[in-house]
Amino acid sequence: MSYFFLVFLILQSGMMHEIIRDFPEQFSFEPVVVHADQLHMFKKFVVLGMGGSQQPSTLLHRMDPTVDIVHHRDYGLPQGVDLSDRLIIASSYSGNTEETVDGAREAIRRGLPLAIITTGGELLRMAQEQHIPHVVIPATGIPPRCALGYAARSVMAVMGRADLLDATRALTTLDATRAQTQGTTIAQWCENRVPVVYASTRNEAIAYIWKIKFNETGKIPAFCNVVPELNHNEMNGYDVVDATRSLSANTVFIFLRDVTDDARIVRRMDVQRDLLRARGLNVQEFQVTGATAYEQIFSTILAADWACLSIAQRYGLEPEAVEMVEEFKQAIAK
Repeated sequence: MSYFFLVFLILQSGMMHEIIRDFPEQFSFEPVVVHADQLHMFKKFVVLGMGGSQQPSTLLHRMDPTVDIVHHRDYGLPQGVDLSDRLIIASSYSGNTEETVDGAREAIRRGLPLAIITTGGELLRMAQEQHIPHVVIPATGIPPRCALGYAARSVMAVMGRADLLDATRALTTLDATRAQTQGTTIAQWCENRVPVVYASTRNEAIAYIWKIKFNETGKIPAFCNVVPELNHNEMNGYDVVDATRSLSANTVFIFLRDVTDDARIVRRMDVQRDLLRARGLNVQEFQVTGATAYEQIFSTILAADWACLSIAQRYGLEPEAVEMVEEFKQAIAK
């Protein structure tokens, strides 16, 4: 590793350290919905978004399981869904996400209710020119996956959820130092291993966000699944024998344990953990804790942020940029 590249990595790691350390401050952001007078009180939603821009809306189900959201991670709009009484929310941090812009244009063409969340780009241009309700997220230059607080509060504002906005203001006091200690432990679990994150269905969004952060910040393979679904299929792939042991040897299973989960799910996790350990596989457990559901969600995610920064540093990798994603975008644009 050259001296200049080493200096570059140190600088990038320092920037990411500051981004993660300052994450709780994002919950002081007060989103302003421009052209809010055009929004009615919708009870059903479609969220268009890819990657980090989709994450906030998936967490809303954890905060309020009654909220009716269809998540669309593709071009256009979802098929087989009555869109006449749903607010379509196009969320893209850059404002230029190809799939999301395409869906927003189709919503406009069909005259469907639309709101936009972005920092700029094509989506902001569309919103301003056509007077579409929108929220402008602070363009701080941080990666989209790290702007979860800004984006989550923006989604709440567009949905008219003043109750959630009020509740999440308290998250400015999240304990980043405690989360950093937890993250260091998680990174140690993952050294020279591929993490597989298991959670209850109600915590699926958290497990998926952990996977994304392992991929984008830590630059390592990672996977996730939920109990009870995995008990009907995936776990059989780890019923190792001598001939297949090498396929699972470098895996670490991380169970997100939540005392508020259904007792039957807790029991399934206990048995699944014991079965994996009996086969000589590496299993670790992370306890989801917090005084409120909101603290439980975001403190758990903050621990993953610290873990993935530590992983990138251990492997001598740059934690902020997503070079393969950018390379892919350039290739498909040719």
